Amino acid sequence: MTLRIGQSAPNLNTRDHAGNPICLVDMVQKGPVVLFFYPRDFTPLCSLEATAYEREYTRLLGHGAQVVGVSTDAVDSHCRFAQEKELSYPLVSDVSRSIVSDYKVLRPFGLGVRRVTYVISTDCAICGVIHKELSAEAHVKGALAILEKLKGTTSTVGP
Repeated sequence: MTLRIGQSAPNLNTRDHAGNPICLVDMVQKGPVVLFFYPRDFTPLCSLEATAYEREYTRLLGHGAQVVGVSTDAVDSHCRFAQEKELSYPLVSDVSRSIVSDYKVLRPFGLGVRRVTYVISTDCAICGVIHKELSAEAHVKGALAILEKLKGTTSTVGP
């Protein structure tokens, strides 16, 4: 079961594929965070999702949001994936599976990562959860809808 709306987002303190620090507490001071988890680099559906986020990246930034993708792939895979797909946002490698465990996106018996997007508000609360395994586009559309609702209210909202 994924984290729920209203729960505090677990802290994220790591480095992205380019070696830059990624700290959730610091990020939310600048605006909401769209944190999306995906199973594997270079697979068809994950490639669609990554490029959908890239296609809407300017709109996401327009809502003050920062985007971060997370999978259990190694850093070198993320570097190749980000370069090939021309991604503008950071990817985080979680080979230890600690982040995917904290965010409750690990499949039962450790059989990979579920496709889940969390929108995290400036107070580090989960304000949206999108969990659609077979619809990569739904994650981006859902995140944009949640960010639009956040823009007009200070309360916690869902998709």
